Amino acid sequence: MRRPKSCTELLIEHLVLAVLLHERIRRGQRFVAYAEWHLLHTATKDLIKTALTPAPRFWGWYQLREELALTPIGRACLTDLDAAITSPAVPTAADVEAALDRVLALTERACPNALDGLADAVAAYRTYPELA
Repeated sequence: MRRPKSCTELLIEHLVLAVLLHERIRRGQRFVAYAEWHLLHTATKDLIKTALTPAPRFWGWYQLREELALTPIGRACLTDLDAAITSPAVPTAADVEAALDRVLALTERACPNALDGLADAVAAYRTYPELA
C-alpha cells in the first residue's frame, strides 16, 4: 500500500485542481467541474487530517468532528471545511479562488511548513487565470 500524501503534496493537489477547475468553468464543462470540485473538497479534508491527526482511527469523512474538534485549531479547520462543502455544487471562478484562499489560510494555520518552497507555485497559479 502506498504512503499517505504529505501536507505539501496535498497543497500541490489543490493548486492543480484549481487550475483544472478554471479550465472546466471556462469551457462550460459543468459535470467535470462538479467532479473536480468534490476532489478539491476531499483534498481539503485530507490536508486537515494529515496535519492534525497523523494516525487517525478513521480516514474518510467519518468521525471528523470527534477527531478534530478537540483543539481550537481543529475547530477552525472544521469551520473552513464546512465553508467548502456548503459552497455551490458547481463552482464559479470566484468560488475556486475563495476555496484556494481558504486552503492557503488553513495550511498556514495547521501545517505552515507545507508552504516551504511553494511560493513560486502559488504565485504562478495566481498569474495563470490572467493569462488564460
